[in-house]
Amino acid sequence: MAPIHGAQPNSEAWTDGMDHSGWLELNQYYATAFKTGSFPAIETDKIIMWSRPHATKATSPDPIPQPTNFEIFEDAVWAVVMATEPSEVTLETSDSSKKTFNVPAGVTKLAIPITPGGTMKGTVVRNGQTVVELNPTEFTFEGSPKTYNYNAFVASASAAPPS
Repeated sequence: MAPIHGAQPNSEAWTDGMDHSGWLELNQYYATAFKTGSFPAIETDKIIMWSRPHATKATSPDPIPQPTNFEIFEDAVWAVVMATEPSEVTLETSDSSKKTFNVPAGVTKLAIPITPGGTMKGTVVRNGQTVVELNPTEFTFEGSPKTYNYNAFVASASAAPPS
């Protein structure tokens, strides 16, 4: 899953810059639950977000066509919030597209639609204070990519440890 080492030859077009390390945190959480039979306590607030880098129906001059069943993908930014206490989470894909959710303590999966030109930003707020903010500036959702890429861009952020 991450980090990418020795990906298949000539895969750089869809693997470079597409680190999936944020998913390792989810993997650790669910692997621990599987091995022990109970979900571990959430001890640090975290947000993990991901999206494809371009619209499902984008057209590209890429000589390699879209994969089979490409049309089943949604144009969305997905987020998993690991909250130590109930929180307010805001997901944004542009200045005019944002949605706020009230989440309980624990793990919550959320999504928000994205359109070409969109970005991803997630904020976890509790008691009026920002606990976690994720704003990966290297991600922009493209409408007309140079090559097709149905891989996921994944980013994550955690709350600062208590001082």
